[in-house]
Amino acid sequence: MLDPQGAFFVRDHQLISASEETKIPAESLLIYEVVRILDATCLFCQEHYNRLKFSAKLAGVELNLSEDEFRSDLQQLIKATNYQEGNVKILMQYHKGTQQFYFFFIAHRYPSAEEYKHGVKADFLKAERLSPQVKIVQENLRHQADQFIQEKGLYDAILVNSSNHVLEGSRTNVFLVRGKEFYTSPAKHVLSGITREKVMACLHELGYSCFEKEIDCESIADFDAVFFTGTSPKILPVAKIGKHSFNVDHKLLRELMLAYDELVAAYLREVLSR
Repeated sequence: MLDPQGAFFVRDHQLISASEETKIPAESLLIYEVVRILDATCLFCQEHYNRLKFSAKLAGVELNLSEDEFRSDLQQLIKATNYQEGNVKILMQYHKGTQQFYFFFIAHRYPSAEEYKHGVKADFLKAERLSPQVKIVQENLRHQADQFIQEKGLYDAILVNSSNHVLEGSRTNVFLVRGKEFYTSPAKHVLSGITREKVMACLHELGYSCFEKEIDCESIADFDAVFFTGTSPKILPVAKIGKHSFNVDHKLLRELMLAYDELVAAYLREVLSR
C-alpha cells in the first residue's frame, strides 16, 4: 500500500486522491527512484529518469515511460499538492507483464544545521543488497536496517558484506577521506546514487583523486574523515562509526560540501531561467 504525503498522487498519468486505497500485489516487482524537489523543481531530473530506466533494464524490463511523461507527471504532482520542497518517490510496479507508475511525495527528514556542523553517528551492519545496482524495493533489508538504526540511535547503518568490505549506507552512499584522497566502494557493489555521481564529478573539478576501492571495515581508523551522500542528506559528515571518531571539519570535506551546494544552486538557476 502507498503512503503518499499531500492530497494527491499520480498513477499512470492520472491525478488520484490520496484517500483512495491502493493495494499492490505482493508478487510484483517494484523498481523505484527518489527525487528531491527544490523550488518546485526536480533536481537532476534527466539523471534520475536515466537511473530509473537503467534499473528497469538490469531487471530485464523495458521501461514503458518516456522522459517527457516522467517530467510531466512530476509537474502535475507538484502543481496539485503545491509543495515547493520535498522528496518524490517514483514507483514502477511490474506484474504479469504490465507496468503501472506511481508518483507521490513521501515523508522525509533533511539533516539539521547541527548535524551538518557536528556530523552524525553510524555503525556497521553485516548485510548487503541483492542485485545492488538495481533500485528494487527490498523490504527485509529495509526492516533490518531500520531496526538497527533505531536501536543504536544512528543516522544510518553502513552495510558490510561477507568479506568485511564497506559497501554503502542503507539509504546513502559512503565516502572516506585519507589525506587528499577520497575513496568509495566500487559502483558494481552498491546502489550508486545520483548524488554520488555528482560528488565524484565535483571532486574531479576540484582536482582531487577519488578511488573506487574495496575497503576493509577493520581499517576504518586509518581514514581522516567519512561522509554520507544521498538525495536527502546531500553531503553529510560522519562524526563516529561505532567507537571510531572522524574529523568533521576536514578542509577538503568542507570544500567539497560548498562545491556541491554551488552545483545544486547553478542547476536550479539554469532550470528556472528557461
